[in-house]
Amino acid sequence: MSVLAAFEDGLADAARGYEAAYAAARDEPGLRAAHARYAGPAGILTKLLKLMPELPKEQRRELGQRANQLKQQIEQAFEARLAALAHAVREAELSGPPIDVTLPGYGSRFAYLHPLTRVKHELLDLFSALGFDVADGPEVDLHANNFDRLGFPEDHPATDMQDTFFLEQPSPKAVFTISAGVRHVLRMRHLPAVPLVRVEDAGMGPQMVRYALCAAMRFVQSLDIYRAQQDARVWKQLPLRDPSEVACGVMGLGVMGSAIARALAAQGFVVRGYARGAKSIDGVRCFAGDLEAFLSGLDFLVNVLPSTRQTAGLLGRAALMRLNDGAHFVNMGRGDIVADGDLLALIDAGKLGGATLDVFHDEPLPESHPFWSHPAITITPHVAGLTIPRDTVDQIALKIRAMERGETVSGVVDVAQEY
Repeated sequence: MSVLAAFEDGLADAARGYEAAYAAARDEPGLRAAHARYAGPAGILTKLLKLMPELPKEQRRELGQRANQLKQQIEQAFEARLAALAHAVREAELSGPPIDVTLPGYGSRFAYLHPLTRVKHELLDLFSALGFDVADGPEVDLHANNFDRLGFPEDHPATDMQDTFFLEQPSPKAVFTISAGVRHVLRMRHLPAVPLVRVEDAGMGPQMVRYALCAAMRFVQSLDIYRAQQDARVWKQLPLRDPSEVACGVMGLGVMGSAIARALAAQGFVVRGYARGAKSIDGVRCFAGDLEAFLSGLDFLVNVLPSTRQTAGLLGRAALMRLNDGAHFVNMGRGDIVADGDLLALIDAGKLGGATLDVFHDEPLPESHPFWSHPAITITPHVAGLTIPRDTVDQIALKIRAMERGETVSGVVDVAQEY
């Protein structure tokens, strides 16, 4: 059969078939499936139109007009049938059992509990289920959120309200925090002179390991560069890079930092670790306090250090300049360790290749912050390691019972070091 004959037969078949197919459709999904067979990307008409270049030149115009007219007829019939089906559904709903307007109405739920409130309730339920007594007290929040950002003067008497929490407690033996960072607790003026115990891991470790590995693999595979090339429609293969050629550094070698360092080493990266004291981790070269030597020549830097007086502003321009050209910075610790302006300037100058940031000076990150729109910066909303209530409660409960037996527990904060 010639191309011309096949084209004309196809038009005839489509003209005869679409009306019957639409009429047979009893619901919207069935109608859309029938429409796709005739006018969809892989439908009969689309296939016929692809034959146009092979038709005799003198007949292309006429046959093209016939095909377009048929397509318009098919679209009009589809819209009409779609409206008819919708009308039928509405009629079926209206023909159902009548509504008795004298019956009492259903109560409407106007609001939902805040996610933090739901987590608090879950924590209280878990502790109660373990046999602990739960004493209710005022909310403990950051001073900045409660007062500074609301315009309260520093000497306003209301600024002492949150600190009454400890005044109302009968001689606590210890204070537990469900966060890894404790600086906000240490700022409270009536904090009793008892052990302050922070949470360790509690389900956050595996999350932070995955976060760091994702960023590292994206870096070694040059995926950020390929993404930029895609946006620019550039087809260019980059030199292959092996993890053994990438020097990774992890700042902070506590429970979570050590897990990240070991995971990177297991993937073949050359790994260094930085801590304030001596550490020993298989496959990781550890530095104790020598920040300049630790940073020099790194290609990939991960921070999990907490916020303390010593760590604030630790990674300024001079420190970041010690990294290799094109290095990538990942921050999962606290936002105040890095100077935002220095980080942006070094990325814009090409010294650093980019950054993956989960924590910030101000959270939520202000909408006007340049991090949002920077093409070389990936932002996540403080989700690298989320607290898992069940794991947190189990850890705190075990430590409470250990302390009651007179045993030493881990995670006790060194108040002088704020960690």
